[in-house]
Parts: sequence; structure tokens; C-alpha cells
Amino acid sequence: MTKSYYFFVNVIEYSDYRVLLKDLMTLHPKGGHGSQTRLAEEIGCQQAYLSRVISGKADLSTDQVVQICDYFFLDSIETDFFLFLCLSNRSSNPKLKAYYEKKKGEIRLKKQKVSERIKPFDHLEENEIAEYYSDWTYSAVHMLTLIEEYKTVPSIAKKLKINEQKVRQVVEFLIGIGVLEKEKNKFSNCRPFLHLSADSTFISQHHKNWRMNTISSIGISPGLEDLHYSSVISCSKGDSSKIKEIFIEAIKNARELVKKSRDEDLFYYGVDFQSF
Repeated sequence: MTKSYYFFVNVIEYSDYRVLLKDLMTLHPKGGHGSQTRLAEEIGCQQAYLSRVISGKADLSTDQVVQICDYFFLDSIETDFFLFLCLSNRSSNPKLKAYYEKKKGEIRLKKQKVSERIKPFDHLEENEIAEYYSDWTYSAVHMLTLIEEYKTVPSIAKKLKINEQKVRQVVEFLIGIGVLEKEKNKFSNCRPFLHLSADSTFISQHHKNWRMNTISSIGISPGLEDLHYSSVISCSKGDSSKIKEIFIEAIKNARELVKKSRDEDLFYYGVDFQSF
């Protein structure tokens, strides 16, 4: 079975919010080196303050907890648990601490009921991964449902210019693998992160899907924000490495901007730089 790596921290199993915070920074796809600095900037504090929190010399405020949960895309149940976990760790009043522990227990039960309906990404069969990457519409619908305006079949179909039957087919599949949940006639995105490793057998299909979609749209209904640029060049091998680094740096900058940006519209960008 082909494996891809996905972000997963079982928030409700933690008993110390500092350990949870550290694991979120370490295991998050945008984590690793510099993650503490980025998080400090996001919640408006100094990196040294976060270090003191993790070492037990300071505590997070409730406002900072909510900002952190938003930064790591935790759902509402996980956010409630993180908040009560923090309050429980901070409290020195036995009765108040017992109340927070009771609330944590209630949240665990609620989360477990939801989890029973969601299939973990690392349990996906190869044919399920293959279907997700068989067509650009799966990832498009997946990401589009992060935007409040596009949480129904008609609104998704109109935005992507595809028929409603196709949208229903895609949505049913996404619900089945646990990335979407249905609430009445609307869909909520419960797992926005889906990463395909560079050595996956499906990576070439993923690239082809979106490039073919771009090619088919060129000249039909170009938007004011669309940008298409193609150029064949000759240059030295040394300069070709420098050009590649420019593109890599641009991708890094774009990812940092996306991380802090609100979900308002759906965009695609692809970068190709190849030798012959």
C-alpha cells in the first residue's frame, strides 16, 4: 500500500497542554525549525514567552489558546478540550479543577462519537488514494469547503463550473474517507491537510490533473487575477541553479502568506522549471 503522511495529533488524549502545544508545533506539516517563532508571531507574543510557557514558567491566556487552535486548524471540539485542558492545568482550586476535568471528560465522549464516523487517513486503501488523485475536482471540492460561501452542492457546482451530479459524487467520496462531514444540507471540512509525498506513485497524476485544468481554461474565461507565463530559455548551468532557487523561495513565501490568510476564494498555482 502506498503511504502518504498526514498531520494527526489526538488532542483529547493529552493531560498537559504544554506537551500538546509542543507536539502541535513539532508534528504540524508547517512545523519543524522556526515553528515556535512563526507561532509567536501569529498570537502576538515574543518567542521567549512561548519558551517560558513550554518550560512551565508561564501560562497561555484563553485568547492565545483560541488563536493557537485556529492556527493549527483544530476543530471546535478540540478547541474546547484545549481550552479546558489549559484552565485545568492552571487552576489551583480543587473544585474548579474538578469541574474542568468533568468538562474534558464530556468532550472526550463527544469527540469519540465523531471519530467513529471518520476514517483515519493512514487507513486509506490504495484505491481510495488513487480515486482522490484521479481528477482535480476532488482536491478542489475538498479545499473549497473551507470557505463559508461554498458548503452546498449548488454553490460548489456553480463555482467550479461542473454539474451537481459530479459534485455529489465527489462529496460522498470525501465524506467516506473522513475529510468532510455533512450537517443538514451543508458540508464542513474536518481535515484540511492532505499531503502527498514526493515519491508517491500518484504524484505525477496530481501534477497532470491541475496542469490540464489550467490548459483547458486558458483563453476561455480568463480572470483578472489569472497569470500565465511560459518561456523557453538558454543559460549557463550555474545560472539555472540560481533560477531554480528563485522559484523555490517564491513558493516558500507563498506558503507563508497562505498560512496566515483567510479562506475567501479558491486558487491554484503550479511551477515548472525543467531541463531538456
